[in-house]
Amino acid sequence: MASPVARLRPAIRRYDWGSRRIIADLLRITDPQTIAEAWFGAHPLAPATVIGEADEVPLTDWLGDTELPYLLKILSASRPLSIQVHPNAVQARAGFAREEAAGIPRGARQRSYRDASPKPELILALTPFHALVGLRELHEVVSLLRSLPELERVLSPPTGGAAALRTWLGRWLEAPGEARAAALRGIGARLHTLAIPAANRVLFERLVQERADAHADPGLLFILVMRLLVLMPGQALFLPAGCVHAYVEGTGLELMACSDNVVRAGLTSKHIDVGEFLRLVDLSQPTIEIAMGRSVLGDRVRVFETPASQFELCILRVESVPLMWASSGHDTLLNIGANPVQVGVGGVILPLVPGQACVLPRDTSIELWSEQPTEVFRVSAPSDWSAHASALRSVADPTPDGR
Repeated sequence: MASPVARLRPAIRRYDWGSRRIIADLLRITDPQTIAEAWFGAHPLAPATVIGEADEVPLTDWLGDTELPYLLKILSASRPLSIQVHPNAVQARAGFAREEAAGIPRGARQRSYRDASPKPELILALTPFHALVGLRELHEVVSLLRSLPELERVLSPPTGGAAALRTWLGRWLEAPGEARAAALRGIGARLHTLAIPAANRVLFERLVQERADAHADPGLLFILVMRLLVLMPGQALFLPAGCVHAYVEGTGLELMACSDNVVRAGLTSKHIDVGEFLRLVDLSQPTIEIAMGRSVLGDRVRVFETPASQFELCILRVESVPLMWASSGHDTLLNIGANPVQVGVGGVILPLVPGQACVLPRDTSIELWSEQPTEVFRVSAPSDWSAHASALRSVADPTPDGR
């Protein structure tokens, strides 16, 4: 009898900002090369593989006509990613159609829209995780930029207001490279005199030391005007469309709509699309709050709720007393904890050992238990855990077979 559960092997993505060993250790695999991301999803660019007893197929084939609305990744960065934003649904459809009409191959370097989907995302820290997220208060940003004579040698300072700042950023990003580099060198030489947080100053200096071409990158200036946050393990951030950000360092679970649409403005050797960045970036973005999740059923479930309609992340505390719920869509389970768990689906029991993930069937009852307490991540469409409470409480006593 074929298993109704799809055990996954993730698609491995290797980028120069990735790290060695961290993702491999989490997945319990041997891979000495740099790994930046492991994708547990059905994005056509890099679908995960379903491992069967006799064969292996892409997750896209296993799903058939069904779509997985989310994409789960493990991300591990040893140095900063690009300054970037993601589109909302309307922007994604328009951008994808525009690049399709222009005949730009979907895998081309100059492509920003590789699909027609929005890309709201959630990052949950597995290690201390550093991220540049959003601009500081508008008046602080404008005041700082106006205080830098080095910038006045390149272009007139911003006059105040979000619209003026957007115009100024566009001119900065398109200014002659040599003039920008000279300005950034001058700013770097007196960095300790600037009214910026110490952590931002340290990051600026680090990039200058690590990259010989750092001053040629217009994204270096963003470090001075963005918020630098540190997430501790178990803390999360939700990044809506238009929120400018750059992950700096650390390992985390990244959950997003099933999209790979990224519009970049700097700190990268990849394609920079200044015009599209300026159209998408939300300079009035409110402060992004660090989330701890909401506890449900005591400490058995921690739910990270977001405005996104495509996904929800839960941390499940798995014990000998089973957790039970009814899935409506295809849920994904990821076990990177200390102990194996048992997954019961329709009378079939599948062991899920540390380092493994699986996709569950739709419209069925799920049971999850472990002989030793451990944690498992569950990804699904947004759900009402309070509706599951009676089912979960109904197994509050040990089951007859001793599980």
